[in-house]
Order: sequence, then C-alpha cells, then structure tokens
Amino acid sequence: MNWGRRFSFAVAAVAATAFAGSVFAAEKTSGEVVVYTSVDEIPAQKVLDEFEKETGIKVKPLYDTEATKTTGLAVRLASEMSRPQADVFWNNELSQTHVLAKKGAFAPYASPSAADIPDKWKDPGGLWASTAMRARIIVYNSELVSPGEAPRKLTDLLDPKWKGKVGVSDPRFGTMASHTAALAIAWGREKALDYFRKLEANGVKVYAGNSVVRDAAASGEILVGLTDTDDVLLGQQNGMKIGMSAPDQEEGGLGTLVFADAVSLVAGAPHEREGKRLVDYLLSREVERRFADPKEGWIAIRETFPGNETMKALSAIKPMEVDWEKTSALTAPVSAEVGKVLIK
Repeated sequence: MNWGRRFSFAVAAVAATAFAGSVFAAEKTSGEVVVYTSVDEIPAQKVLDEFEKETGIKVKPLYDTEATKTTGLAVRLASEMSRPQADVFWNNELSQTHVLAKKGAFAPYASPSAADIPDKWKDPGGLWASTAMRARIIVYNSELVSPGEAPRKLTDLLDPKWKGKVGVSDPRFGTMASHTAALAIAWGREKALDYFRKLEANGVKVYAGNSVVRDAAASGEILVGLTDTDDVLLGQQNGMKIGMSAPDQEEGGLGTLVFADAVSLVAGAPHEREGKRLVDYLLSREVERRFADPKEGWIAIRETFPGNETMKALSAIKPMEVDWEKTSALTAPVSAEVGKVLIK
C-alpha cells in the first residue's frame, strides 16, 4: 500500500467507560428496538445479533441499498420526523448525519460509552458519536497493476494510460456524493467540476455502488477506481486480487478523505429506553474492537492495533481536512451536478 507520509490518528487510551458484554448480559430484559443503518449488512448484522443475544431486546434493522447508500434512509428519517418509526440511526458517514441533526431528527443523549471518544469524533450536544472510520482510496487490480504503477493522486486517474479503465460509484449517493462536495470545498467548485469533466472524457465507468467498483477492478473490467477501504479489505479477505493506494499523501498533498460512522438516538424514538441501550452498545469499546480487524473492513478510532500492521497502516493515513458542516450543505447540489457530468 502506498501511504506516503503518515499521520497517525491514534489517540492515547484513557480509562474505559464503555459497557462490557457481561454488563449487558446482566441487564437482560425484553422489548424491541428499530435501527436504520447504512453500514454494510454482514458486519452490522453480526453486531446487532450479539446485542440481541446479550440483552434480550429484539432488534429490527432496516438497511440501505448499495445503490442509494445513506441517502435513502436519510430521506426516510426526515419524512418520518413527525411520527418517528426508528429508534437509532447507525450511519456509515457523517455528511447526512449533519443534515439530519440540523433538521432536528436526533435527540441529545450523552452515552456513557462515548465518554472517552475523542471530541473530534462526537457531537458536543450528544447528537451523534463515532467509533470507526473508513477512507476513500484508489483500488487497483493487483495482477495487472503493480503497487509502483498504481495512481498516487486523484489527478493521476486522468492519465490517458487509464482511459476506459477507471471506475467510480454513482456520484449522487453514498460516500462518493460526500467526496464530490469535499473536493468542491478543497479545490473550489468549478475546479472540482472540471476534474469530473476530465474524468468523464477519460472514459470513466460509473457503477451502482462502491463494492461494484471493487468487483470490476478485481475482474479486470477496469484497472483502477475509487472506493472505500472497507470494500477493499473485505474483498481481500475473500481472495480478490486487489490492492489499494491512499491518494494525495505526498508532502503538501490534499490528503485522503476519511469517513467516520455515526450513531444517533432518533428524536421521539418509540422505544427510547431500548434505543439508548443500543446506542451504548454500538459506541462501546467491545464493539469497536470487533471492527479493528481487516475481516470487518473498518478502522477503529480508539484502538492502536497492536500487532496488526494492516490496520496500523490504515490508521496512519494523512487525512484530508474537512469541514463536515459545509460538506453536508453542499453534498446534494454538488453531487447532482457531478451526476449530470458523469451519467449520460
């Protein structure tokens, strides 16, 4: 992996206040909780099943589709604000969480599990908190592209040698949508749009989701593409011949866009007590440790990954500076503009 100059996200551990599984088991009860989540179903369901087993609380999850990641559930939550149906929103990125928080979709809740989460990764008013993150990276077919040949910058994807062999997911949805807005802020709106015009001129292929971009790279349909670290890690665990490069890591470079998940208690939650218990569980160190593993595809925020070189390298990516408030405000208009450029 081409990480370039490394910037560590590692935060010194403080006294853990998260609930251990034994505490949840000791408080086993009944009831149900409804969670809307855009976290991939396989890793999320394992966590939710364990919560249900330990607490006795029946979990009813609703997952977003790959094609409309985050956006679909965000729209649904907003439409249900006068009569909430969900208790917890477990989002896979921060942009839509900020949008919903501004609309009043979430209730303030200072979860004890969030006490030792760094301030950067939680809302000061208790509207959301994060325990795991992913990064927007360049995936490449490791049988057809060597690590030394792999693009090291986003602008490298414009090189004619990749013409017709670059893939991205639909820019109107998910992390790709947030990425377009973040670039519009970092580069300026017109420069960002010009970048995507040039990408389109270089024959970029647009796919339904990030995992589909990964699959296309693994099959050789494309050679390189933009996707997320979790998609690549899970693909590698399944034997796919793919590698990844964190873009713009050079001295003075833009940095790589990093996304954190976000756990929120829905305002007016029908099952508020059970909802708070699920929030506590999702923000616990116990759950965070499960994600600090390549098999789960996420990078834990509070862990230092002893002995796990892959996760240490990922946690050391130099991040792109992002104002998530501005990014969330620009995501819808900018991603729509980029969609008109890339989707014919």
